[in-house]
Amino acid sequence: MLCNYDKCPNEKNNECPQCMSGIMVLIGIISGIVAAAAGVLLFVNEILTAPFTAALAALITSTVFLFTIIIASAVSPCGSKIKTCIKCNKGGLFFGVLGTVLSSIIAVSVTLTAGSVLSAVIVGLVFFFFVFMLVSMLYIVKCTSDCD
Repeated sequence: MLCNYDKCPNEKNNECPQCMSGIMVLIGIISGIVAAAAGVLLFVNEILTAPFTAALAALITSTVFLFTIIIASAVSPCGSKIKTCIKCNKGGLFFGVLGTVLSSIIAVSVTLTAGSVLSAVIVGLVFFFFVFMLVSMLYIVKCTSDCD
C-alpha cells in the first residue's frame, strides 16, 4: 500500500532529514489534553447535553478519515505527495483515528451520565483522540501543501 521510503517531502530535493512527526505528536497530545479537560468540564457541569451525538459524530468523522486515508494511499502512485506525507505521519494519524473509533464506539454503546467517573473518562478519551486525529489530518494537509 505504501512505498518503501523513509524521508519526508521537501521542496528542495523531495527529501528532508526528519519527518516532523514528533512535533505533530507533541502538538496533538497537548491539544488533546486541553480538549479532553475542556470536554470533561463541560460534560460534568451538564453543559454538554448530547454526549451521544458528539460521540456519534466523532465516530462517523473518524471512519470517513480512515477510509479516505486508506483510499488515498492505495490509489496514489509511489512517490506522490500524498503517499509520502501519509507514510511520514502514519503513526500519529492511525493512532488518532483508531483511538477515536474505539473510544467513540465505547461512548456510543454505554449510557453516559454526568455523575459517573467512568462516563467522564470515556468522554475525555473521545475528546482527546478526536483532537489528536484532527491535528494529524492538519499535518497531512500541511505536508501536501508544502510539497512542490
